[in-house]
Amino acid sequence: MPVINGRYQQAGRAFSAAVVHAATDETADKLTLDLTAAYEAEGLQSLTRTLVWHKEQLPRLELKDEYRYEGVPESWTERFITWRKPEALSSGAVLLPGHESGGVKVTYDPAVVKPQINEHVYRDHFGQEKVWHSLDFQSVRPGSEGSYAFSFQFI
Repeated sequence: MPVINGRYQQAGRAFSAAVVHAATDETADKLTLDLTAAYEAEGLQSLTRTLVWHKEQLPRLELKDEYRYEGVPESWTERFITWRKPEALSSGAVLLPGHESGGVKVTYDPAVVKPQINEHVYRDHFGQEKVWHSLDFQSVRPGSEGSYAFSFQFI
C-alpha cells in the first residue's frame, strides 16, 4: 500500500483498481493493475502495479510499482503489513520469518528505498491487544516518475 505524502489512502467503491493485463503459463502468472483511481493523491497521474508469481520449487513473487506524478511528491512509502516481526538481514534484504522456520526473504534496491520496521497495536473484537508490524520502504529521492521493485522469495 503506497503512502503518498504521509497520507493513507481512502477505500471503497470509488477507489478501485483496474486489471490492465493478466496472463498465466506453466512457469509464471502475471497480473498488472492500474491503481491510479485507488488513491486520492493530488498530482498522481498514474500508478501501476505488476505482480509476477514464479512457480518454482520455492515460489517467488516479484512486485513492481511504477508511477507518474505532476511535480514531485514530498514522500513515497511502499508499506507491507505482517503479523511476524520483520528482521533486517543485510542492506537490500529483510526476512519475514516463518512460523517455526524458513519464511520469506524480501529483497529491494537500497539505493532506491530504505526500510523501516514499525510495531503497531490494536484491540481486536474481544478487547485483546494484538501486535502487527508494518514494513515501510521509504523512497530515497521521490521524483516525478519512479518505480519500486521488490522480490519475495520463500526460503
